[in-house]
Amino acid sequence: MREKIFKHSLLLGVELILFIIVNIFIASFMFIFKVGISKYYVFISLLISFCIVVYLLVKGKLLNKKNFYLIFIYVFFPILIIWSSVYLNGKVIDTSYDGNAYQKLTVGLLKNGWNPVYESSEDFDANNDISLYVKESGHYLWVNHYAKASHIFEANIYALTNNIESGKCINTLSIISLFLISFSLLGLHYKKIVFPLIFAICIITPSFVCSQFLTNYIDLLVYIFMILLILSFFYFHYSEDKKIGFVIYFSSLLMLINIKFNSFAYAGIYCLGYYIYYIIGLKKGLLDKKFFWKFTWVSVVGVIVGVFVIGLSVYPKNFIEKGHPFYPIYGAGKVDIITMYQPASFKNMNTPKKYFVSMFSKVDNIGWWSKYEPSYKIPFTYDNNEIDIIKYSDTRISGNGVIFGGIFIVVCISLLITSFIIFKKDKNLFIMCTIPLVITIILILFLSESWWARYFPQTYFIVLFALLYLYELKNNTSLVTLTVLIMMLLYNNFITFRESVNYAIEFKNDVSKDLITIKNSLKKDDILVLKSPSFVASLYNMLDYFDGYNVKIVFDNENDVKYNTMFSGQMSWRIIKKDVEKSTKTSKVNSFKKTGVK
Repeated sequence: MREKIFKHSLLLGVELILFIIVNIFIASFMFIFKVGISKYYVFISLLISFCIVVYLLVKGKLLNKKNFYLIFIYVFFPILIIWSSVYLNGKVIDTSYDGNAYQKLTVGLLKNGWNPVYESSEDFDANNDISLYVKESGHYLWVNHYAKASHIFEANIYALTNNIESGKCINTLSIISLFLISFSLLGLHYKKIVFPLIFAICIITPSFVCSQFLTNYIDLLVYIFMILLILSFFYFHYSEDKKIGFVIYFSSLLMLINIKFNSFAYAGIYCLGYYIYYIIGLKKGLLDKKFFWKFTWVSVVGVIVGVFVIGLSVYPKNFIEKGHPFYPIYGAGKVDIITMYQPASFKNMNTPKKYFVSMFSKVDNIGWWSKYEPSYKIPFTYDNNEIDIIKYSDTRISGNGVIFGGIFIVVCISLLITSFIIFKKDKNLFIMCTIPLVITIILILFLSESWWARYFPQTYFIVLFALLYLYELKNNTSLVTLTVLIMMLLYNNFITFRESVNYAIEFKNDVSKDLITIKNSLKKDDILVLKSPSFVASLYNMLDYFDGYNVKIVFDNENDVKYNTMFSGQMSWRIIKKDVEKSTKTSKVNSFKKTGVK
């Protein structure tokens, strides 16, 4: 009975992942034929993901005439989870700068008809019924050239709900899927419930995930799908039936290629590590040839689909137009997005030292412009200022949590000790864990951005493998250490979770007060004038909320006109009463009209 629970929860997690990736694939494929975003893709992807899971159920002999009622579970629970995620995220407003500057802007442009394969965002915006002045705001560079997997999914959800915030459900769905899959795989391996449950909670609650899950930041998605990618290799190793493993692997690979540029690179590096291991095993006769070639072809197809279908508007287009597939991070005219956001002292500091300083300093958001530098602290201590900063999505110094530096010391010591014992006890487990561990350590030493938690979520891999080793030993010392380490880790992550949620609630309440104020004083004949020099994409929030009203957007500064501010002062608004409209100067004003594929 317990084994069946694990298998069904695994397939439910797989169904959610399939819902996401099929949704993205359909929309990306239709871009080629000049068909844009549609709410119907949500229903089509739900149906296709359900059919694939039913196929896996039948092949795994988990579905027959006697238990046909399980079909309703695979219909009801995914719909419930998806609907709940869409609804709850629609009630929470993104608090982040990047989310409101260009992440939601990309989503909004896609939903309103932009086809990134054939048109630039600034050209589409200039010719649209409502212009957000994408070119003037300068955000077109990131909108045009960055990977768009999450944005495409969010745009389809946005087309369904007409609430741009609801698209953030991709974060919630991915987190739930990771929880179900990791819990199930460990449960099937250990035949236990308690440790797999606690371990799965630890997996989904890193500090950077807790600070980003209510925003449009995508670093948490890099982490989630990197973990799923690595879990697929463990599934290949420990399971005779490889079908589910290939589904997880293929889906994770497609996502990682198209979440961020660095996630594409990470996927390639970690896959290469395991592939070399497979080649060695093949030469020694320890690996099934059929599996090896199937894995090879699935990987090749994944890269082709990831680059030339889902990533068609990014990698090939960047190469053709700008001479480099990873423009604007690389190539002629590349943009440095790191230097100005790091402490001035980091400029001439080597990578390992930057990592050390960031790990063991007080939580802070020091940038190039700051007049002070990171400050070391005693491990496991923190102050109120650190708690206030850790809630932000892009926390730089000590971004893994207020006491993570101390936890990391314990993790490294325990990992060094347990590694020798695990090597003697279970060489297969040791090798499977060592491959990603060695790659992670090498990246820490040589990747210049490894000090920044959100850019390098792999630091958390070290923690997870340490927990796994401690549990695997099952002696009194290891179990006590494991218990203490988990308690500290969850406490560290809970602080970030609590502060992030409170921050989101406060932000939502502040914006809601302004929305109520506007609506109480706005009549149908009045004109609501909006402008947003920083939080450009927050204009979509206003357009969604005031659908049916006469809304206009301006870009030019009008110093002679009184504006009210909202969205933490990043957006301005004023109301023009009908009887004074003719006497009020407004420059570059657009009438609003709903557009997009219905």
